Amino acid sequence: MFTLSVNWFAVLLSTVALQILGAAWFMGVVPKPYALALERTDLVGRKPEPIFIAGPLLCGLVVTMANTAGRSAAARRPRASIASS
Repeated sequence: MFTLSVNWFAVLLSTVALQILGAAWFMGVVPKPYALALERTDLVGRKPEPIFIAGPLLCGLVVTMANTAGRSAAARRPRASIASS
């Protein structure tokens, strides 16, 4: 049976950290080049819509949970041993 033990505090903490780093990067460091790349120069300096906050937060949560599940499964996987002849 497949069991998954997840440290939910770590998932929450890493999701919030990802959100803060993303906001600092895209709203503080490179807002104009990012807006030019998206061809959305009309949005520079304006307050972002809620979808632009909730969307990355939800995606970050999903990615963090997927990485946590993958690492947890890899830790339980039996390691191959090299048999000497």
